[in-house]
Amino acid sequence: MSFSLFRRKRDGQLPGAAKIRADEVSSVSGGAKNGGRLIVLSAPLTEAIDYAGYFIQMAMASMPIWMEPVINSKYPSWRNVERNPDGTACYMPAGVRLLQTSLLREWSDEDIAVCYPDDLHQFIGAKTRVVAVSTHNPLGVTFAAGVYTSIFGSSRLPINSHYARLLFAIIKNSPYRPNFKVIVGGSGGWQITQTNSFVPDLNPQIDFPKEKIMKGVHANVREGNRQISLATEDMFIWGQVRTETPFFFPNREALVDLYSSIVRTPGVEQHVLSHCTIAPFVVDPLLIKELSQVLLPKSPIHLPRLSSHPQGKALSPLVGLETGSVPMAKKIMPSKGVPFSIDDWPSVVLEGLRVANENNWFPVMTLMVGNPGETDEDSMATLDLIYEMECRGLFAFLVPSIFTPLHDTRMEKARGVTETQSLTPLQWQVMMKSWKLNLRPAMHSWWGPMAWRVGSIAMWLYKLRRLNGPNFTWPLFMFSGVISEEMLRRMGKIYIGKPLKIKTRKELIASVRSNYWRYFRVDNGDLPDGYAPDAPTQQTPEAVATLA
Repeated sequence: MSFSLFRRKRDGQLPGAAKIRADEVSSVSGGAKNGGRLIVLSAPLTEAIDYAGYFIQMAMASMPIWMEPVINSKYPSWRNVERNPDGTACYMPAGVRLLQTSLLREWSDEDIAVCYPDDLHQFIGAKTRVVAVSTHNPLGVTFAAGVYTSIFGSSRLPINSHYARLLFAIIKNSPYRPNFKVIVGGSGGWQITQTNSFVPDLNPQIDFPKEKIMKGVHANVREGNRQISLATEDMFIWGQVRTETPFFFPNREALVDLYSSIVRTPGVEQHVLSHCTIAPFVVDPLLIKELSQVLLPKSPIHLPRLSSHPQGKALSPLVGLETGSVPMAKKIMPSKGVPFSIDDWPSVVLEGLRVANENNWFPVMTLMVGNPGETDEDSMATLDLIYEMECRGLFAFLVPSIFTPLHDTRMEKARGVTETQSLTPLQWQVMMKSWKLNLRPAMHSWWGPMAWRVGSIAMWLYKLRRLNGPNFTWPLFMFSGVISEEMLRRMGKIYIGKPLKIKTRKELIASVRSNYWRYFRVDNGDLPDGYAPDAPTQQTPEAVATLA
């Protein structure tokens, strides 16, 4: 686990705007004082801001650049960033700060500068030999970017990709460019190598000891950061890596202890969750209950229409749902539901979501649309699951995106749908039904639904019907609510799903391989008949082995 954003100040701060425009690229390439710094580190402005938490960064990763005025109207001060007295950046992605700390073991502080793109000209000079850039989405192919930018307009360029390219243009236009090497890293570095535009990191499971994590927490708080978020592929794996217990059985005591220590640190005012998987909600519901008691008071997320918390607080981690089709799940993620069989994936999702919602967890769940070999039957199975969620009163923010092959994975050569014009009516319905359900928490006024109905139809008439093709029409009408889903079903225009036979938690546990039974906690109930643990169900926090 690491930190999503790290604040570092020197003897104070200087507020200032870091607005970058395309017409400013050439004007910022000038000379630095005293020959500049030997090593200069930077990141696109959209990835270095701490305004409105990570929500604004999610929006900038998926909205096309022509919709930037929407962000500007909602967050008019998002470009106002803090600087240290010497002009360096107060905020940078965590990876940049970790790199900076590592470099300071070999070079002095005067050799290294970490700055915003608009300030590069102050630090790149005759002495500069390396300019390192951290970037999340330079080509606009992550976090559903391709599908959403194309839905909203002809531009395929998300906002954060636009700002990444502006940063590259500033570096390219520097008069000292022949003197230094450019190194691109960060979570989006793979986009550069995969497309030869100069890789996802497939490291084995690792976790940092609690002491190192807390050291990072204290450093963030010391430098003025009040919101802490642990960046992880799966929060429930921590404390179980390289132990005798399979990683998919969470270490309840270790996790509750870690998160309790974080949120109780003086100065930590807010905490938001990163990624996790859905199976642990079924494996250990009591863990979810205990984490809720610890984390909800510090959550900045409020969903009063959904949450039973006195202040309407909620937890919304990112969870991969991907598909409701068992055959498709077997192709793209056969181990997604461990310790449960992927054959029971719909049951795992629904039971896990039930536990989540009961404890005020309303996850953001991603869906993959247009997978290689995806059939109408696969789309219908996903719709079956979505409608079953609706019928059961369960809620998650469903975020569908078009399949993107990843380099160095077994599906790197696979090709699915790449253009919205190629989506089938059922694939469009998966997307539009997801977004229709996402609007439910906000649709508590008479004018809210009306605005969406009128607005979506107006956009369809103006642009979207030509942009996205005829298969988009009836799913759009379903989304707008102008015509009821039942009427559209009778007209044969949409598919409204069929009831699913879902296993209970007890039935799911009974279906697990018997050698795994001993890892289920006896205090959770619903254990299968004949359960008789022959070994400790969990290790104590003191016995947890972490990576040295």
